[in-house]
Amino acid sequence: MWIIHFSIVLLLTLASLVASGQPVGPPVLIVLAVDASKSALPVPKPTVRQLREIEALLLENNTSGTIAFAVIGNPKPEMRHFYRFNLESLPVVKSNVVLTVQAQIRRQAQLAMAENRRRSIEWEALYQQVVLQYKPNGSELSNVSEVFAKATILLREPAYKGYRRILVFCSDLKNEPKRPNAVVPWSISLNGIPQLTVIGTGASDPNPFTGLSNYVVLADVAGLVPAIKAILNP
Repeated sequence: MWIIHFSIVLLLTLASLVASGQPVGPPVLIVLAVDASKSALPVPKPTVRQLREIEALLLENNTSGTIAFAVIGNPKPEMRHFYRFNLESLPVVKSNVVLTVQAQIRRQAQLAMAENRRRSIEWEALYQQVVLQYKPNGSELSNVSEVFAKATILLREPAYKGYRRILVFCSDLKNEPKRPNAVVPWSISLNGIPQLTVIGTGASDPNPFTGLSNYVVLADVAGLVPAIKAILNP
């Protein structure tokens, strides 16, 4: 029932945004690295409901953006990458345009909403399969450094120039087997990435993010959505 209720509330919110003519906010890139390895079993993972709430946050700000996730562990080769979900901002209706144009813009907004939801359903199903139903591809390993390296590349992609960037690491940050590069402060790798905030949960201090100026530590993943909301609406 909560899914139906959530969808109705979201649709009403979006409809009010379109009608109000709220300006489009700056685009956002949210990168989620979620640890499903054996060592990180005590670390709670973001739920599908939280993903929907994050999507709703972007739309409440009437912004476009990309939400990407990757699983940490020992996934199959074809799953060792970030899955991306591109969210379209909605066209806004301005009161100073003729009614026929307003109707056309509302129709465009409805189509964008439908396309966003279609992509969202597919992406959420992938998250369920890859992360929440994760099974190791053989031995129990934890490719923390590999996922971080790929996240850094993603955050630096030219396509996301001008985006606000949020990197979320839900992990104990333990490489298995241990690797020398696991002790390198990751803040060095993230230097120079503009408008970046890192959110971490599940790791003990000190960890590779120590020393990063925009580093938010969460006691529990339950605080993830409020933390992202605070970043989007400082």
